[in-house]
Amino acid sequence: MKRMKLTYKTFWTLLACSLLMTSCIEDFVPDLEEEDQYLLVVEGSIYSDSLCSFHLGRTEGLNMPYNWDFDFYPGVYGQRPSPIDFSNAEICVMGSDGTIFPGSVNPHSVPPFQVNVGTLKQGVRYWLQVKVDGLTYESEPQEPLFAVSIDSLSFAQDREDLEVDILVSTAASGTGTPQYTRWEYDEYWEIYTPWAAFMEYDPNTDNIIAVTAMKHHGWANDSSKSYILASSETFNDNRLQQYRLYSIGHTDNRLQTCYYTRVKEYAISKAEYEYENLRNRQSSDMGGIFTPQPSELPSNIRCLEEDRKAIGFVGVRGSVATCEMYIKKGQVKYFPLRTPYTISEDLVKEKTWNELYRAGFQVLTYEYYANGKAYVQWCPVWCIDCRNSFWKCSLEKPSFWRE
Repeated sequence: MKRMKLTYKTFWTLLACSLLMTSCIEDFVPDLEEEDQYLLVVEGSIYSDSLCSFHLGRTEGLNMPYNWDFDFYPGVYGQRPSPIDFSNAEICVMGSDGTIFPGSVNPHSVPPFQVNVGTLKQGVRYWLQVKVDGLTYESEPQEPLFAVSIDSLSFAQDREDLEVDILVSTAASGTGTPQYTRWEYDEYWEIYTPWAAFMEYDPNTDNIIAVTAMKHHGWANDSSKSYILASSETFNDNRLQQYRLYSIGHTDNRLQTCYYTRVKEYAISKAEYEYENLRNRQSSDMGGIFTPQPSELPSNIRCLEEDRKAIGFVGVRGSVATCEMYIKKGQVKYFPLRTPYTISEDLVKEKTWNELYRAGFQVLTYEYYANGKAYVQWCPVWCIDCRNSFWKCSLEKPSFWRE
């Protein structure tokens, strides 16, 4: 009985404490002016000799319920009322030498606002102009920044059970000041399925036929989903040295046969580097740049007619530095996640061919005997078809691919 009384006493003590703690919590509503709750957001950069895309949007109001179906082109795509009307928005890129690169709206592109920018010149300042809702916004005029060359692109795997790091080193800038860079990459990789099949089941005829094309060998590709920021402040000689851009797990299919990466380096200003870092932190903490921000982001966008705030940082890129690299089988340790298998003869006898096909299996081998009987061996599709969602390959080899 003594033990039971102690248990009840502990329970009521904890309950009382929890009630006291929760009674002290109140909703917090920041004291913001209404005009600061719906700010113009401009996303994008000006690149030399490129079709540049720009995203125009606005921040959400603090008390506005989130709508998953809403996108940030009200008046063009969305039906939800907005304090900013983008239906007649106009954009262009301008230069201090009188150059004007007009913009256009492509409803089939995301984002839809585009500017075909020509060659940017040294000594000329360029900026983005946005006309929306009767007001004109412009980014800060800047001279184009030219990327330093890439000294090396390499890889390292400290242990065979660890990920593979993709490393980059840059040349010295020659200015004696730190480099601020933004990186992207495109990647391709070659795949061989565990087995190759020469026969296949045709659900239209309910027959087993010769394969129309060999499907055990293919290539997949992807690209970086976000910008990679780098600063040389902590490195000697103001240059990146063996800087890790990204990593690939040792069980990742990209390392199976041959992996190719092409990295792109853009020079950015210190101000843009700080903006992007703060933006990334706030987006991960708050859910996105379009949600109310806990602190004000620096911006180089200003309104010409009114003292109105805007969010965004438009950089100007004069050139891009690129470098490519292959990682071939045997240069790193790779451990496949899946083990191929075939279906037992008993299961094959229990199911029809069509049932097996609809369950995600395909013919691996097929033998037809003189006595009229046939032996069919089935396996999961991913074991013999690289186009399966497990591999996500195409049978077409990239035009640049080296054997």
